[in-house]
Amino acid sequence: MIYVDSSAFAKYYGDEREEKGIRYMDWLVEKAKRGESHLTSSFLMIGELVSVLDKWARQKRMLPLESKELLKRFVLDIKELVERKMLEFKPVDTRVILGCLEFIGKHHIAVNDAIHLHTALMNKSEVTEFVCSDKKLLIAARKEGLKTFNPEKV
Repeated sequence: MIYVDSSAFAKYYGDEREEKGIRYMDWLVEKAKRGESHLTSSFLMIGELVSVLDKWARQKRMLPLESKELLKRFVLDIKELVERKMLEFKPVDTRVILGCLEFIGKHHIAVNDAIHLHTALMNKSEVTEFVCSDKKLLIAARKEGLKTFNPEKV
């Protein structure tokens, strides 16, 4: 199972002229859609992706209609992947929040990143790779023993 954080998954919806790593994420998500790969993430990713899409719209990286269409595509993609059991979201509960707190000070990462790291570590026996494009989070994940991959390095 491949853990994908929000920074990486957002690339699936990005513009190749503005983002690195899009081709890899296209390949990875399409592979999951074909049933050839199993992805996982925290439920947090859903809200983070909606925020990213909203930010892109506010930055005028796309027209308002394009933004609405991209959000619609995101929701349909998530629904398809979850229904086909090719994407599994791990819950964010009290245990996750309390467990992630140590990583904030230990690795000097944001709480959202700490949630992703802790969630991946809670499922370490199943997670074969941690896909992320946030440099600080990648370093933290490696220090915690996860095999990491940055789609921007392809």
